[in-house]
Amino acid sequence: MSPFALAKAAIQGIEARVPSKENAQNFIDRIFASTLKNSSDTPEVSDFFDVRTVKYDDFDNVQNKKSIISLIDRRGGSDSFVESDVQKIKRRQPFGNFGINTISIFGTPDEYDETYSIYNHCKLESVHVGIYFEPKFMALSRVYSEIVFLPRLTECLILTCNSKELRSGWGTFNEYEGTKKWSWSHHSWVDDPTEVAAKYVSNPYVFTKKYVLSFGEEVGEK
Repeated sequence: MSPFALAKAAIQGIEARVPSKENAQNFIDRIFASTLKNSSDTPEVSDFFDVRTVKYDDFDNVQNKKSIISLIDRRGGSDSFVESDVQKIKRRQPFGNFGINTISIFGTPDEYDETYSIYNHCKLESVHVGIYFEPKFMALSRVYSEIVFLPRLTECLILTCNSKELRSGWGTFNEYEGTKKWSWSHHSWVDDPTEVAAKYVSNPYVFTKKYVLSFGEEVGEK
């Protein structure tokens, strides 16, 4: 086989793993739909929470972008469906030129703030989706479950996270104050979305159920 024939065979092998844009979007949509459908396994949750969903076509609302960017860098790849950027901005000195001169005398290094950005170049929709469990009781915090999809040419990376948002008032909540830890997995575009949702997407209903049941455990320990 000639070098060109070998190259063509390799290219065709990659091409067979690349979905159409419509099929890629269907894969993402079906995973989220299957995750929502899992609510039937824990009907008791509806006694304590109303469910509200959100969908974003970008990654602007993703927390802890640093860890996601690290994952993107580690995976590498030959496409730029999703790209990241890290900007370093030098911190202003509180005392102007006097502060700068003082720092230069003592040799203190400059300090920078880092801004992390992730860009959805492929224009697939709903790449960041979430399920809010809005509590029906003041004693409960709000639960927020997220799924982030990072489309690639021949695969899709999926990140999930469940967190609790404490009440800040009557009908208001603070966003999770810690650094969110993402669980992730990678999948071929031809994988079964229902199976992916069941096996690899952190079940938000299981997380919420455990949270509710923890109140009964606290009473039992007293």
